[in-house]
Amino acid sequence: KRLWDYFQSQKFSFIQAIIWTLFTTAASQLAAPMIIGWLINDLVDPNPGKKMILYLLYLLGIYILSSFATWRSGSIMVTVSQHILKHLRFDLFSHWQFVPVRFFDTVSHGDLMSRVTNDMENINNTLSTFVTQMASSVITIIGILALMLWLSPLLTLVSFILIPVMFLTTFLIAKSTKKHFTETQTKLGRLNGFIEETITGQKIVKLCTR
Repeated sequence: KRLWDYFQSQKFSFIQAIIWTLFTTAASQLAAPMIIGWLINDLVDPNPGKKMILYLLYLLGIYILSSFATWRSGSIMVTVSQHILKHLRFDLFSHWQFVPVRFFDTVSHGDLMSRVTNDMENINNTLSTFVTQMASSVITIIGILALMLWLSPLLTLVSFILIPVMFLTTFLIAKSTKKHFTETQTKLGRLNGFIEETITGQKIVKLCTR
């Protein structure tokens, strides 16, 4: 939500990436498994006939188009995330020009450098992969649910029993991971601060023979 303002300048490219992602998901996650099911049913038939070749051609076409769409979506999102990252770094660096002097007395310079490099790189990785994965997951869930209900409402109901367990497990893992991730970034900032101060003050360290 906080990053959404940065998406405004890349809105057209972002929409393009989402459309390509939806196409990829619909082709590889929904259409392909359905055709594979038809293909297996056809194999059981004593006389498979020409339909098997047709199904194989369908699959080949789907996977080729899906691969192209995946590449297109990924390349667009990398460009979008790099543009957003550039503006984020610019805004952060500009903000530091106006903070009080005492701020730089209380915060390690290496920690600030870590914010601009390591933390921003984590945001970049999130933007370039997570956004498209989210769109893909939503369309996959909706599409698979529709297909499941169409094929067998009873089996769909049975499979729903596992969903609360999956959500609970994911929630517990995410809660624990968030704490450790925050701790990791804090320690990484301290590490960068120590390295930066040690290298910057290397002349003094050597002069004092320490």
